[in-house]
Amino acid sequence: MSEMQRQLDHYYERVGIAPVEDRKGNYDEMFSVFCCPKKDDCRKVCCEEYKSLDKGEKFTFSPRMDGVEINRCYKNKKYRGDSIPRIVVVSLSAPMPSAEKKSLSLKLNPHWRETLAMVRSLLHPFITSKPFPRPVENKESKSKKIVEELFVHVRTAKCCSNGSSQEPRQVYKNCGCYLSEELRILAPNVIVTQGDSAHDESKEHVFGEGGIDTEVEEVKGIANSIARIVDLREDNGKVCWLRTYHPRSPRFYPQAGSKIDSESCVVGAKRKNFVCYKHIHKLMKDGIL
Repeated sequence: MSEMQRQLDHYYERVGIAPVEDRKGNYDEMFSVFCCPKKDDCRKVCCEEYKSLDKGEKFTFSPRMDGVEINRCYKNKKYRGDSIPRIVVVSLSAPMPSAEKKSLSLKLNPHWRETLAMVRSLLHPFITSKPFPRPVENKESKSKKIVEELFVHVRTAKCCSNGSSQEPRQVYKNCGCYLSEELRILAPNVIVTQGDSAHDESKEHVFGEGGIDTEVEEVKGIANSIARIVDLREDNGKVCWLRTYHPRSPRFYPQAGSKIDSESCVVGAKRKNFVCYKHIHKLMKDGIL
């Protein structure tokens, strides 16, 4: 286990948000062993929202079961001899575990498939020794496993419910404070936030007050303003912040046409073209990141 992984796991234990073991769908039991001091408030607001939706099903609330894994390539900033930036993707919250178990398909969850395509495209300018894996559809794909080893994924919310597709705003606000230390330990060069709550909580707890727009080549009408260089609140270092919508949201590509290249995964193709420019590579070379 690396020192970075050890520090992160210790932090989760210290503040009470270490992941719990799956108790075969016994969410009440998992909730009882989860030590987050804000868990009761989060479950309460989720339950209230669920009742307002009048779904007629039993309300369930699950604490986090997945940890954050730091692979060797991310820690060493190397892939097959090539230097790569450390990329952290900050998403919203986990889907309910039961949602994954209902499907026996080997196809990837669309959110995860498109996230992998985005990371692949961000890293593409750095990889010279061998062509980078193409977008993948299969959960067992070797390409999927390669890309997953090159970045770190954290969630803004540390729990999830079976209510709407997003948790109530208060849940993200309760959990946002944990991002500061998570990101300090992970020491990224690039932070990608997915969705408004991930943006807002990162801006509140991770980034400093200052920030400059980067000079980014525009691709198929995608606005430059999504990319900024910002200070990290804790250590005064700088990071490239890419503020994106949820990967499946059409709002991220208001002017981009569907025929962008020949890849079968249209969103993956857009993600590939989104970062064909090499601005992150230049920023690192110039010592800005």
